[in-house]
Amino acid sequence: MKVVIYIAYEQIGFFIGLGKLLLERHEVLFLAEDRDVDGLIKKHIPDAVTKVKEKELSQLSPDIISDACKLEERYQIRISALIAEDRALGRGYLFNVDRYPGRKKSWWANERKISAVMSQFRQVEQILESYRPDCVICWRNNPVLFQVAKYRDIPSFSLAPIKLGERFIWSDNPYLTSIELRNRIQDHLKKTISELPEVKGYQQEALSKARIEKIKYSFQEMCHDVARQIMTEFYKAMRGTRKPDSYFFLGWVPSIVRKPLTHRYLTKHGVTPEDLRDARVCFIPLHLEPEITLLSISPEFNNSMEMIAWISKNAPADMIIVLKENPVSFGVRSKWYYNQLRQIGNVVWAKPEINSWEWLKVATVVATITGTAGTEAVMSKRPVLSFGKHQAINLLPTVRFANNFESVGSGLDDLLAIASDDSTFELSRRAFFQAQIDCSFELKGFSNTFKTTDPQKELALIGQAALPPCFEFHHSG
Repeated sequence: MKVVIYIAYEQIGFFIGLGKLLLERHEVLFLAEDRDVDGLIKKHIPDAVTKVKEKELSQLSPDIISDACKLEERYQIRISALIAEDRALGRGYLFNVDRYPGRKKSWWANERKISAVMSQFRQVEQILESYRPDCVICWRNNPVLFQVAKYRDIPSFSLAPIKLGERFIWSDNPYLTSIELRNRIQDHLKKTISELPEVKGYQQEALSKARIEKIKYSFQEMCHDVARQIMTEFYKAMRGTRKPDSYFFLGWVPSIVRKPLTHRYLTKHGVTPEDLRDARVCFIPLHLEPEITLLSISPEFNNSMEMIAWISKNAPADMIIVLKENPVSFGVRSKWYYNQLRQIGNVVWAKPEINSWEWLKVATVVATITGTAGTEAVMSKRPVLSFGKHQAINLLPTVRFANNFESVGSGLDDLLAIASDDSTFELSRRAFFQAQIDCSFELKGFSNTFKTTDPQKELALIGQAALPPCFEFHHSG
């Protein structure tokens, strides 16, 4: 069997370890994000067959638009949609993080951005045509790789967290879910509550938890971070190792400086659950932006400000909408952004120090696009207004999917009509949790190996054993 493993900058050690295991029985082509990643692969697997991802072409074809239209027709996609999923090329779509640092790519002309995406397609097409793999494996998601593999009927599997401790699935689609997960949810919903095990051992997603626990908002920490950032960038500049398409020089410094100021601002103007004890609460924890779990998992809709406006206009008079800033996003939104939403009468900001789980206890309804808050609300037996079309929780009877102004109103009315002690909440909770357990596998310690480059054999063994059964069969396409 022939396998392509795409390795970028995250979890390099896990995928090198997985590749070494697969080489014992299969042919493996390692597709490296750049020469640095390629060097790490060859360091641990000297005889590895590798291919380095090429850079975008600097010269444009005179027929670029005509060629782009033909590519769109062949793959039934829109190149602009793929540009929007790229935090560099699609910087202009990041309406909700208006202080996110820019890159030179963000200012390229439309034709050059189209050319950049098309060059990715050409390289992937060449690789899959010449190597003819039976499956593709990667971390989370790679839109172009997945599109070409799908077109050629090649199964693609991405390692995806399921927002439960350190449990993962091999996703078989671009939305970090799987057919099996969705089928298990539907099967369990047909059962009675007594036929489903009680929910025991629910844990917050470990990757997010580990990242959040390291964040500090003091001015002292800000000064240290600024100094480190300046030293790092000057060091790279002197050695000539700064990537030409990276962030603008010292571009992250203003965001680092802004972080404690934003935290102080929201502490001053934020509210607590006690302040709203007489109101119904719609709790909306904002997403980490830009991030794959928002840009790629919900390509149809990822505008948090529009979501808030729709809910605000549809909310009953006794409801207050509580917004909580994502702990990792301090510094990438302007004061204008916070003030703009504060001017909406039924919208308030939560004090940063109040944990989301405290708000879940008092929430009447929770709204999210693709955030972990949706899963946590289900586990807390709270109704969810979901704006992410591909979320697995949308199958649950205590969740309503909203994709326009009218569906927000009807969805909110439906959820508010469900009594808080309705047994449907417990059924949804047990069915979803059991489906997660049925389909996933645990990688203990995975959250601590995020940047590790040494092969993670033990974790890779678990990941290999959990690969879908179809992985073992030769692809006939």
